[in-house]
Amino acid sequence: MGEARTTARGAAINIVATLFKLGLNIFVVVPILARVLGPDIFGLAAMAMTIFLFLSVFGDAGLPPALIRDRSSTSETWTSAFWMTVFIGVGFAAVSHITAPFLADFYNQPEITPLARVLGYAILFQTICSIPIAWLQREQKLGHVALAETLSVVLSGIIAIWMGLTGYGVWALVIQQLVLGASRFALSYGLARFDRHVTWHFAWHEVRPLLGFSLSLTGASFVAFLNRRSDSILIGRYLGAEMMGMYSRAFQLMQLPNQVIAKGLGFASYPAMARVAHDRNWLSMLYLKQLGAMSFLAFPLMIGLSVLAEPLILTLLGEKWVTIAPTFAFLAVAGLAQAFVAGGGDVFKVLGHADRLLIWAILRFCVFLPSFVLGVWMESTLWLAIFYSIANVILLVPYQVEIARLLKQTVRQQAEHMIPPLVASLVMAGALAVCQPLIEPMISFAPLRLAALILLGIALYFAMLRLAFAEFMFFNLAHAKHLLRK
Repeated sequence: MGEARTTARGAAINIVATLFKLGLNIFVVVPILARVLGPDIFGLAAMAMTIFLFLSVFGDAGLPPALIRDRSSTSETWTSAFWMTVFIGVGFAAVSHITAPFLADFYNQPEITPLARVLGYAILFQTICSIPIAWLQREQKLGHVALAETLSVVLSGIIAIWMGLTGYGVWALVIQQLVLGASRFALSYGLARFDRHVTWHFAWHEVRPLLGFSLSLTGASFVAFLNRRSDSILIGRYLGAEMMGMYSRAFQLMQLPNQVIAKGLGFASYPAMARVAHDRNWLSMLYLKQLGAMSFLAFPLMIGLSVLAEPLILTLLGEKWVTIAPTFAFLAVAGLAQAFVAGGGDVFKVLGHADRLLIWAILRFCVFLPSFVLGVWMESTLWLAIFYSIANVILLVPYQVEIARLLKQTVRQQAEHMIPPLVASLVMAGALAVCQPLIEPMISFAPLRLAALILLGIALYFAMLRLAFAEFMFFNLAHAKHLLRK
């Protein structure tokens, strides 16, 4: 089977699995917990997860992408990388235990201390499962990865709902993370049959050659963490738990569709890109196909979510969360830009330009941080989201230009894969903005109104593509039909 077909099948498997996880979160777990717990509880959990998310950046030391990219890696290399993540995970669990009181003092929330310490064990499990998952990814056993991810999400979701309904409060969200990490590790380790590849021997000389690439990648991930979390940290420190809970939930909802599109496509395409990295023509072709698929899905989804922010928030979270809808509308625009940034990041990785990823991450941080500070100074998550979205869109243009240069493409080639769905999505958004106030008096029940608007948006999007960009539409639908047959 060719690289493109293998990648397409892998992407389809991951997108279907991620859609299931997304549906479970959006339509079951999130609505129940949001109504039972409230914004202040979610804000407290987001504060407690600060150390967890920070240390997670360094957990795998950038080893999985380096191992997948290095086709000469041996069983001893994978064994040594696994034990290295075990050492790191144990160390990070200890760090989380020690620093928990300081985190509680920073946010002035004493109850954070035990929460952050329990989350340290979740860091341990999340760290040590990275190598078995990377092995499955390299071997294109993406169905196994999808199974492990899906079962762990289902199990952790069930436990979180039960704990939320029985009065455990914020612990429902903390234990959810612990169960998610533990079950994900157990399932991925078992499905990879990793015990066949792991011995008790650790060889430093096996992992040392990987560290030049992996540490640069870890540095880029660290700065990317600051880009993603500085806003929440500032909001929690200066605006309080309830405001942080509101914002963090809106930010998480913005990221969920991205996880389907950007991560679903990227997880499958990265091993294929790594195999053909020596041939720029093949690599360029794979990237353009990925860019076209990303554009076909991401533009209507994220722009549509931006326009339908209010009925979406009412449906999923309830009336007490509706004030965050305008903030979510602008965050969706930022999420759209981030989907393309994530997709382009694979190009830098397979070409060995982790240093360029680090530079871009630093540049984004230098632009994003003032927007966060200004928004918090104005005591408005809405203005923070507006500044953040503008910065994301502006930086996306030179980012795509550099990818075109690396792949010896023209900007026009990329534009041909992005402009048709962008134009169709903007037309769809304009029509939905006009129709929404007309439909609201006729359908007062928010879920039904949202469903009607979504169906209308889908029809408008495909109608616009059919009228103005038929070739682009039929090309992508043909690929979708092929995936369904497979």
